[in-house]
Amino acid sequence: MRTIQCFLQTVTRAMVATACLTVVPKAYGEVSHFLRPVGDAETPTRYTTAANRPPNARQMRTAGVEYLKTAPWAMPRMAYKTGMLATRPLDPKFMDLATVEEKYQYFRANDLHSVIREGDPAKRQRLIFYLSPAEKYDLVVGDLEANFTHAIWNEVRRQFAKGEVPSWFGLCDGSSSASILFGEPEKSVRVKSRLAGIEVEFSVGDIKSLLAYMMTTYVSRDLPIFGKRCYIERPDPARGECFGLNPASLHQILLQMSEDPGRFPYMIVDRSSNAAIWNSALLSASFSYYHPGSGRAVSYEAVDHIVEAGAYAPPAGSPGWARGTRFLLFVGTTLRMADTRTQVGYLAKGKMKEIDYSFRYILELSDRLEVIGGEWLTQEHPSFIWALTRDYQPRSVGDIATSAINWEGTAIPETAMAAVLSSSRGAQPLFRIVNAIFLRSKN
Repeated sequence: MRTIQCFLQTVTRAMVATACLTVVPKAYGEVSHFLRPVGDAETPTRYTTAANRPPNARQMRTAGVEYLKTAPWAMPRMAYKTGMLATRPLDPKFMDLATVEEKYQYFRANDLHSVIREGDPAKRQRLIFYLSPAEKYDLVVGDLEANFTHAIWNEVRRQFAKGEVPSWFGLCDGSSSASILFGEPEKSVRVKSRLAGIEVEFSVGDIKSLLAYMMTTYVSRDLPIFGKRCYIERPDPARGECFGLNPASLHQILLQMSEDPGRFPYMIVDRSSNAAIWNSALLSASFSYYHPGSGRAVSYEAVDHIVEAGAYAPPAGSPGWARGTRFLLFVGTTLRMADTRTQVGYLAKGKMKEIDYSFRYILELSDRLEVIGGEWLTQEHPSFIWALTRDYQPRSVGDIATSAINWEGTAIPETAMAAVLSSSRGAQPLFRIVNAIFLRSKN
């Protein structure tokens, strides 16, 4: 963890390098004080019940907090242009094909039926090893019609039918969260299929990909989100576009985390302020307060930096300070995060690289010095964050439908098969099956 002095130097450099919105001494009449308070959907108590009252500048100090001691694991990229979870990264013939449609037709021509019909056991095992993570799941559950894989291809082809898919489309929501919740798979494992005499080998990359997929919005839809996604490629904050997360909510949560980080949910941050989404796990955070005139901190105490709101006009694009604002507090923050763009070989282990993400904002304070709202100062800032409890486990519709049926590992009973296949057709594998494969890779 960096020292406070080092953090202040980092923030100062970031201020010079980052495009900023301007807050100037007020030079015109009253502005409307009613539009930028913390909204109901952004109330920090949704993130943690410990945040039950707004912070007060009298108790706020420059701080740093270490949230995760080790970087989450990295995984190979499951890109839409290669088929996402239906990608066959170990099959050179598949990977040499240029277009999504060519890859899809290759999948159709070399389906699970053709793989199982291969009479040479060694060659059949090699063909199984070449399959995508989705196909391997289908084979384990004995589904030669590959309902899960077809559901993945349907989604990929649907996206491309609308036009060229942005290069950032992928599983960063899943990899950023799965790599926190689950330890890194240690080794490849062979799992018996429901089909007699068939074993399916899952590599480290296969297991990571399935875990990441289980944590995507395709499956995990019940996690609280704070802020709002931006849908504009090049937003203009001076026109009020893509405000995203209220910085007051973020700051209140960071303050709570600094007191006892082990008690709070994991935080996943979208560090993109435009239409692209880059979800990253928060590793640590540092923040300090400064005077808007000099850009410098005079002490570690927030209360030493407050200024009268009436002397300053809000940033361009703002509708005005939150109702009841009497004072302002200027903040510089750096989040250290795991970079989901970090890639590793499909058969390899590896941690995500760490990156620093710096930005500035204003906290709006009441006459009692309580935080009641916020404004971004830098054009780059988080669009949204989401919370992930430390004991969270994803549940597909199949997991829910089979919750009363007990079975161990991948030995799926016949009474569960209808629900398993129905879930596959909805592009949702069962976590209990994926988790059983993952646990074997750790033993």
